[in-house]
Amino acid sequence: MQQTLFSLAAIFSFSILGYTMHRNAIETEQEAYMAEIEAQAFDHALFVANEIKQLAFDEADVGRTQMRSDGDTAGLTPPAALGRDADERTFRDVDDLDDLRQGAYKRNWRLGNGQVRLRTRFDVVYVDPMNFEREIGPEEGPTTAKMVTIIVTEEDPIPGASAPIEVTLKVPLTPSKLFLHH
Repeated sequence: MQQTLFSLAAIFSFSILGYTMHRNAIETEQEAYMAEIEAQAFDHALFVANEIKQLAFDEADVGRTQMRSDGDTAGLTPPAALGRDADERTFRDVDDLDDLRQGAYKRNWRLGNGQVRLRTRFDVVYVDPMNFEREIGPEEGPTTAKMVTIIVTEEDPIPGASAPIEVTLKVPLTPSKLFLHH
């Protein structure tokens, strides 16, 4: 009888040990997969940041061949009017930074044995050219500095994960920075 109890206790202990090792292996694999998704999301945000540097600073600057000088706010879109034009339905249609205001598009790619779907959202606000942290309100009028916020979010998180992966990248831009990239 005593040997039977010891045998059952040993079997039970090895079962718990095996279960714990298996659970730890799964958690480690999930963490590695989530880290890879986060790295891909960050890479995507950097890629998009480089793409938007090819855009005009403002709708008034589309097709302009000379750089807008710092402080020259003539013709700039008012802060309250930032947003996509009616004919701009996709990211490829965007021709200036204003069009990114509250815009979003999706991108899919393969990662491991599956496919990761990332959603990219944008926000654009005018900021103080001397202090990129200070947002300019609608009553202050446009400036020659804009902050583009790129937010990349995982669309289909791993079942059981605490929350979808999300990466945020803020990119301050001025006409001179954009002109150098054209």
